[in-house]
Amino acid sequence: MTEFNDKIEHWFADSIGKCFAMSVKDGYDSYMFSKEFLSSDWGSGLLLEKRIREYESVPYMYAKAKKNLELKQGVTYEEYLMWMYGYLVKYWVTTKDVTPQEVWEVLPIDKFDKLFLFYHTQGWNYIIKDAYKRRSRQGSNIEQLM
Repeated sequence: MTEFNDKIEHWFADSIGKCFAMSVKDGYDSYMFSKEFLSSDWGSGLLLEKRIREYESVPYMYAKAKKNLELKQGVTYEEYLMWMYGYLVKYWVTTKDVTPQEVWEVLPIDKFDKLFLFYHTQGWNYIIKDAYKRRSRQGSNIEQLM
């Protein structure tokens, strides 16, 4: 497990969150954007800091995302929700030593959306612990827990 108290780590997570939020302004389908980001080689490399150059600026990162991900117009979530999910994913990958694909298996964005009113008032570690707990109690059916 990695500490997450370094300003650069917060900046990385905020950059990912802003990139996710920018997809809303362009009308990209939020579910597909998130899934592509977490499951693609490009997105995984970015989240695992193998593509550190893309952190140069958020507009640069977002331009690379549009170039490397298969995106389409569709249903969007709120910008703040998308920012928070992007930040959470980066935090989770960094502090818990898991892959982006593992994060998606535990808490895909549609489930995060259903729990957003609760999660947006909680700390990052609590959200992660709760997501694992909900998954272990009910498999992947979060709706039954609400």
